[in-house]
Amino acid sequence: MRDTIPDCCFVPSNSGLRLARRRPGRVGYVQGLVCMGIWILAHEVGHGACSVHRRLNDVTGWTVHLALLVPYFSWKFSHRRHHRSTGHMEKDMAFVLPTKADRETRRLADLYLDWELFEDVPVVQLVRLLAHQLAGWQIRIHFYGAEEVTEAIKPLLGDLSKLE
Repeated sequence: MRDTIPDCCFVPSNSGLRLARRRPGRVGYVQGLVCMGIWILAHEVGHGACSVHRRLNDVTGWTVHLALLVPYFSWKFSHRRHHRSTGHMEKDMAFVLPTKADRETRRLADLYLDWELFEDVPVVQLVRLLAHQLAGWQIRIHFYGAEEVTEAIKPLLGDLSKLE
């Protein structure tokens, strides 16, 4: 069989790396498309769209989330809570609007500068995006997410939950 394949096919080549080095934007764009497709599949499996069997959904979801380095069962728990409380001012996890009390306790700088004027400026959005992705999301999951899980398992722990 090896005789039927040309010898040039057995020579190691790094030509694909040259394309990635010359066009990192294109490589990143294509990689983003593929990973977003995998994430959509993972999201739908989390909603039970893969099968009528819950265990098969969980195995598939765990596998796909594993490829994305996202913990499946933690995501499933928090995502379910998000859907149950969408639009709730205190319980929603994703889109919480500021309350009237929040607006009344504005800083001194806010009295002279209306930040809503800057919310559509691309540079401001870039800074907010980087702050959210590099620090804010991790801090929220570390502290707020741990509190949710602790509250959820307190009934299972009984008297042990009172030990602090």
